[in-house]
Amino acid sequence: MTLTKLTRWSLCATVMAVGVGVAVGAAQTRTASADTTQGVSCSWKASGSAGTAVYHAAGAVDKNGKAYILGGLNQDGKVQQTAQAMDMSATNATTLAGSKSDALRNMPQKTWGAAAAYRPSNDPAKVGMIYVFGGAKDDIDYDALLGGSPPASLVIDGEDRILEYDIDADSWRTVSGMGSMGNRLFPAASYSPEKNAILVTGGMKKCDFKVAVTDKKNCQADQLGGIWLTFDAAGVPTGVAPESGGPNKVYGHTSVYDADHKMIIVAGGTSSGSTADRSVDGLDLSVTPAVWKSLPNMSKGLAFHSAAYSAALKHMVVHGGVGASFFRTDESFSSTTYGLDLSGATPAWVDLKAGNANPATRIGAVMGYVTNAGGLMTAVMTTGRSRLTSASQSPSKSNEALVCGPDVVPTATTPSGTTAVPTTPGTTPTTPPPTVTLAPGAQCPGLEAKAPAAAIAAALANGAGVGGYGLACNPNVPMNPVSNPQRNRLSLRNVNVPYHPVYNGFVWKCGCP
Repeated sequence: MTLTKLTRWSLCATVMAVGVGVAVGAAQTRTASADTTQGVSCSWKASGSAGTAVYHAAGAVDKNGKAYILGGLNQDGKVQQTAQAMDMSATNATTLAGSKSDALRNMPQKTWGAAAAYRPSNDPAKVGMIYVFGGAKDDIDYDALLGGSPPASLVIDGEDRILEYDIDADSWRTVSGMGSMGNRLFPAASYSPEKNAILVTGGMKKCDFKVAVTDKKNCQADQLGGIWLTFDAAGVPTGVAPESGGPNKVYGHTSVYDADHKMIIVAGGTSSGSTADRSVDGLDLSVTPAVWKSLPNMSKGLAFHSAAYSAALKHMVVHGGVGASFFRTDESFSSTTYGLDLSGATPAWVDLKAGNANPATRIGAVMGYVTNAGGLMTAVMTTGRSRLTSASQSPSKSNEALVCGPDVVPTATTPSGTTAVPTTPGTTPTTPPPTVTLAPGAQCPGLEAKAPAAAIAAALANGAGVGGYGLACNPNVPMNPVSNPQRNRLSLRNVNVPYHPVYNGFVWKCGCP
């Protein structure tokens, strides 16, 4: 696929071109960012289905191409204890229908509205752990709430709880003795390899859903600062530590890790409980201490949306969600797939024009970035529900992968012997992205000792999906085949540690160490 130029951008400036940078803990002033012309168009393609249709489940993706769906609510509002895995390890970039759903050992407790994050094992022969944070254990019966005799109250409490799932042993335990993270319903979580810790942000302590649903009053977010679940060198949890900055009054938001810029991005959600927020914050982990920065506002306010960071696109991909009237039958909803384009010098939100999602109005879904040895590198979305109804809901179990290609622009007829350059009225024609010419033995020597042979072969076959594709050695000056050639050596971001599809993936370089 053809992508826009993949130029690294910096978060280190105090004032960014798209918004106002702020100090940690200061009031944040943001400037809306309009959609920009994008270089890709995408489509959601069916890729199997989960075993059980749920919404508001927790989700995570491991290094082998498995997407996990943990707990959630079923169509009758009954909270689930199930753990499912969408195994996409055998699928590839062109064959998406081969994914299958595996039933795992049940969780220790029923949960919905929780957050989850994957931490890889230090042992390359093992997969690692998934941690589940907060959530609720009580059912939410919309049929009773909206019926003739609703209950006087239906208070749902968030849990002060951390669960650990050992993927290799298929076993669960409750993490204890770590300290309190506070009761949290609808938090978000992401793992940082730089800090070897998981950041949990936001949530609300409790909500009276009778008041929210029947009386149409808002459940506001509580003041809940971020916390880090820390680990020792062996990967054993050691405790929780506070995060002093970032969003601290929000729920229903999303959090993703961007390995290209060493950043955790937190987007959307709601603080007031009446309308969704457009705010986007990035925790820059490339500097010490890490620094929070304001990123461009979302194109529209969204909560209970799904999100993943796509390393192939260099986009934070966002789909679905609710804009207002949360937990009510008159909720406003979104069926658009947006991308926070991080590939250029200035981050910007774009409409990825992605159709075919089923249902299109996907709310409370699970999304993750799946990469495997078969060459699959894409955002995958599963479960979630369509817009709220007054009785039994309509959750989905369809599993869909985001397939993207060049944004096709009509061109005028060109005289014979000339080459047409696609243009848009009112714009200046641009030169098509260059094609990388691979050198003999394009991977760096010794790469096969740090990465699986199948993963190397898939990266070489899908060069455009690897960071640095099409760039000159020095991207700030014109390309020259002698003095400033294209990058054409496949290596790792960090050559000192083994390959990991999310935290230490491939990149095109000019030379090898």
